[in-house]
Amino acid sequence: MYHRYLRAFIVLAAAALIGLAGPVRTAHAFSIFTVGGDGACGYDNIQDALDAAHDTPGEDYVWIAGNASYTGQQLLVHVERASDILQVIDLKREFPSLRIVIVGATEGWLVAPDIARSGIPVIASAMNDLPASFEQIAATQSNIGRMLSAGVKVSVGMIDDNDTRQAFNERQYAGNLVALTKVPGATGVEWGEALRLITSAPAEAIGMGGEIGSLQPGRRADVVIWSGDPLDTRSAALQVFIDGVQQPLQSHQTRLLDRYRYLPRRDLPEAYRH
Repeated sequence: MYHRYLRAFIVLAAAALIGLAGPVRTAHAFSIFTVGGDGACGYDNIQDALDAAHDTPGEDYVWIAGNASYTGQQLLVHVERASDILQVIDLKREFPSLRIVIVGATEGWLVAPDIARSGIPVIASAMNDLPASFEQIAATQSNIGRMLSAGVKVSVGMIDDNDTRQAFNERQYAGNLVALTKVPGATGVEWGEALRLITSAPAEAIGMGGEIGSLQPGRRADVVIWSGDPLDTRSAALQVFIDGVQQPLQSHQTRLLDRYRYLPRRDLPEAYRH
């Protein structure tokens, strides 16, 4: 029954962004900037810095909001509002060699055709369905499904503060996208697509598709074997391998479980004996 779920399941590829994955064999550099919102780096600042670098022969670094950004590396731009997303697309059009990734994109569904035409990959939060800020007024759980339908190269990541603190919920979020297919009027994704959105898709978005995110020869052997559907929170990790090395799964919680699971009733505290 669970044969398709018991197959090896790649450790969340997007974890490379939030420090959950094992050591990366090859160094990868990223610069992350936010456009829109309080205290955010403005689009004009990015454009001015890139113009300055373009006008200086041999200059490899540009300074944006106090951060040095190597022009040859991946530029992750955290942007939520539709109008700001269009500005990032204009930036890519003006500097076509920039390796831009849009991160967040709560209102991406409003400008999905524009994103698709630009070819810019998107790493989006899966379950943003309430306007947490003025940049997210058009938030909807159908955001990812609608962007996929429009041809956007989208994947799921843990973007906002609450998401990053709950990184283990990423597979649940992917499962929720599957459940949306059964909600009238909503746009979800099929199971296989949801799995791809948290494995190979984010790896490809950040330029690491040849190293992580899929089970193929030459990829890092970061693998999890699950007891059931990996997108179901009732499933547990039976085996975990990082770089092909099996990891111990014992913890304080599992030791407590082993100690008290079969405790004789006479040894229980009095309140629990009845």
